[in-house]
Amino acid sequence: MKLLSGLFNRYCGVLGIRDAAMLIYSNMLNNAAYDVMRFVLAILGFDTMNIFGVALVYISYALSSMAQLLGGVIIDVLGRERRALVVSNFLMALLYIVASIVLFIMEINALSLMLALVIIIIGVSMYWAMGTMRGALIKVLLNNDAEKIRLYASLNNMLRSLTSVILAVISGYLLFLNIYTARYLILSSATLSIMALIPLTLMRHHGRIVDKSSTQAIRQGFIKFGELFKRNTGFRAVILTMLITFLLIISLDVLVYSVLSI
Repeated sequence: MKLLSGLFNRYCGVLGIRDAAMLIYSNMLNNAAYDVMRFVLAILGFDTMNIFGVALVYISYALSSMAQLLGGVIIDVLGRERRALVVSNFLMALLYIVASIVLFIMEINALSLMLALVIIIIGVSMYWAMGTMRGALIKVLLNNDAEKIRLYASLNNMLRSLTSVILAVISGYLLFLNIYTARYLILSSATLSIMALIPLTLMRHHGRIVDKSSTQAIRQGFIKFGELFKRNTGFRAVILTMLITFLLIISLDVLVYSVLSI
């Protein structure tokens, strides 16, 4: 805690940027929501959904990785890093609310769990895409100063590690005690995501601005991604390698799970 306190004091003395501070706290809340969802996804998937749950868990990892790659495209689509963060955060919170409503209405059964897991997977994928947007916005807020960016990353990563450990223990323990607490854990993640919106909406700096953020900008964003995919052999190879690797992992794991079930 002394190390964390010293790092925080140095952060305040060197950076002194209100927007960057709010971005850190918003990031912490998002990380807390993600850590809860990670355990809900893994435990519900592996313990209650058998083969389908295992496949869904691995598919979520594949989608999360793809979302990280597409983070830059999302920025182009929405026009600004800050706007992209606000919209993505709102949609993620909305998805968690829908997932919790599904479990509350349908109770805990195979169909409701599958629906909730699919919804959560989309939300988790959006979380990874937001990582790219936060990275782009923080560079603008810190004027691309390498020392300030390293200090921000150091404090942010330390807080993130503490958050991850605490939330992992609490959410995992609660789920193992009673699987029905999944509904409240998902709802708590939605609440954290909504709370993370407050600092983002108060930020004065809007980040990089593009000329248009209308339907035309959306179309142009996907056109840019398509051109990048066609012309850049390395980018195409990375995506195809990821897809093949995850498909192999899913296939092998489902096969092993099927054999063990028999």
